[in-house]
Amino acid sequence: MGLTPVHGVSVFREKWTNVKVRYTQRGDYVYTVYETPVGSVTAKHRVNLQPGTGDYWTVEHPIKRPEDYKVIDYIYRNAVIEPLRDEEVLDQMSRFGEDCVVRAWVDRTPIQKMLIELAGYRRLSVDLYRSPEFVDELYETLTDRLEKMCEIVSESPVELVWCGDNVNGIVLGPKVFEKYHLPIYRRMASILRRGGKTLMVHMDGKLNCLKHLIPASGLEVIEAFTPPPMGDLPVGEARSLWGEGVKIWINFPETVLLGDEGYVRRYTLDLLKEIMPGRGFLIGITEDIAPGYEDRLKVVAEVLNESGRYPVRP
Repeated sequence: MGLTPVHGVSVFREKWTNVKVRYTQRGDYVYTVYETPVGSVTAKHRVNLQPGTGDYWTVEHPIKRPEDYKVIDYIYRNAVIEPLRDEEVLDQMSRFGEDCVVRAWVDRTPIQKMLIELAGYRRLSVDLYRSPEFVDELYETLTDRLEKMCEIVSESPVELVWCGDNVNGIVLGPKVFEKYHLPIYRRMASILRRGGKTLMVHMDGKLNCLKHLIPASGLEVIEAFTPPPMGDLPVGEARSLWGEGVKIWINFPETVLLGDEGYVRRYTLDLLKEIMPGRGFLIGITEDIAPGYEDRLKVVAEVLNESGRYPVRP
């Protein structure tokens, strides 16, 4: 019905040097130990959340105290990032056929990586206040690493580049976003733009408190923008504030899909009214759909085919 799948490909590989990684599983928990010449850290993950999906949840992050930052810093400071050959990238792309959108990925930006993967919400918040020197040192290491990734991706055959940041403005707030996010977004966008690439950043959280900062990020596409009722920034307001300089790829709120077909239809029509005439706007789904409600996608597709062709009119 015109809905297009999106697939990700890798264009580089990362190798760690002088790091030993040990895994131990006990029931539904996997313990991962990272041993380096400067010390060791351990992470704990819950697995088998949904059997057969490979999903997991971080129960304990590897950074549990300020001293652990030096271990993680050692791992990434000594990592070697190598580009894949163009033939390897093109081979990945060819597996999906032509009826899809292909994007390369780069890692999360430094603060988001610390927040989600390395330190967790509480630990990082405390350390930003009490031990910023540890955070800043790792930030610089992760920034250099991410720039290397962007340099490689900028020379790859893939046009679209995705950064899975999962930004939620109410977690760390505008001050942290302005200090730690904006500079690295500008650097990433600049590197990738030189190679003719388009950078998309995954911002699926509440963005109202960041709305005035986002135009200064240099980003071309905000991906997974989630409008109300799950998000807190209406699409029309974002479009009015950002103009067409920042393109919006929304996450159609999955809670809306729990409603009846009439509600889903009305919501989709209201979205189209908000973004008229529709330039620089894309409707997508970036979350899991509740089992038994997949047919609501057909309703969305019907509305788009009936009323969503560019330019969208009243």
